[in-house]
Amino acid sequence: MTIGSLDADNFVQCVNSGALDRLLDDVEMKIDINSFTTLWFTLLKARIAAIFLSLEDGIATGAMGAICAPDPNDGVMAVTTGVWVVHPDANMMAGIGLFGAVEKWGKTMGAGKLTMVKCHEAIKDMDGFFIRQGYRQSEVRYTKAI
Repeated sequence: MTIGSLDADNFVQCVNSGALDRLLDDVEMKIDINSFTTLWFTLLKARIAAIFLSLEDGIATGAMGAICAPDPNDGVMAVTTGVWVVHPDANMMAGIGLFGAVEKWGKTMGAGKLTMVKCHEAIKDMDGFFIRQGYRQSEVRYTKAI
């Protein structure tokens, strides 16, 4: 298993190849791929975001995207995950490798903290993992379409 990062151009190639479609479909995440691609391409091009992939035998088994910006509550530069997914059949080290890559990237961006957003029902049992990695619960989010 390897962890690699995508720049804006490689991200578009990855999307066009269908690699992310297969990964997202396999874990039943429904994302409008056109909106997703436009947003993340813009963020990657602006160099305020990063996307990392875990690969096994050249096949994407996980992905994690993060954005680096000042926390609006305290002004501390923070990395916040935007999208992350690990295929259920992937080696468990895939997720840990993605976390490590995002944390390392955040440090190079000058971030003082990393916020993991647990945003999908399929990852409801992640609390123990977060705690073992040194995270503490800091908020609960509620979202409503408007």
